Amino acid sequence: MKTEAMRLTGDGDAERQPDDFYKTPTWAINELLLRERFPSPVYDPACGDGAITLALEAFGPEYRAEQIKASDIRETPDIRGVTGVDFLNPPEWARQLARGRYGSIVMNPPFHLNLPFILQALELVDHKLAVFGRIQLLESKERYEQLWVPHPPARVYVFSKRVSCDPNGRAIMSFAWYLWDKDHKGLPTLHWIFPGAVKQEEH
Repeated sequence: MKTEAMRLTGDGDAERQPDDFYKTPTWAINELLLRERFPSPVYDPACGDGAITLALEAFGPEYRAEQIKASDIRETPDIRGVTGVDFLNPPEWARQLARGRYGSIVMNPPFHLNLPFILQALELVDHKLAVFGRIQLLESKERYEQLWVPHPPARVYVFSKRVSCDPNGRAIMSFAWYLWDKDHKGLPTLHWIFPGAVKQEEH
């Protein structure tokens, strides 16, 4: 029987990364940015070494560094944002980041905390929330009842090729971007990301 580490990495000898830290590939972030525009300020509450914030800053002048906020629960030298911030602990988060509204939140939270991270983010964001997550995020009775029924996304972008987030090049899995848009009306729409196929869209 496969362990959770085996399911995550596809390698029975592999161990999960501390705090489920699996870096979002820059190309995968850019594919999202080609399809969506994110009103500022933009916040990443699980920033790690800054993959998402760096991709935003490099993508275009509309994402200025002063309009991008980031934090992470870890307190390691590689963190590119405010360290030691527990996004799921509002009092602590409020003290360290001067709690306020955000135009957009773009994040790749720990998989085992996806549900509480998304629910918290939906409370704080004014316009758009984008979550990089495995296809398995669509599963489970708990997520169905607490997330998908009361808070359906506007769009889901499924990667047509599997994505590796593991620092050793393993963990090749099926991923998608889940996009909530407060201005969206109607049912969610399903899209596919074939790398390099889209130059720019205007959502």
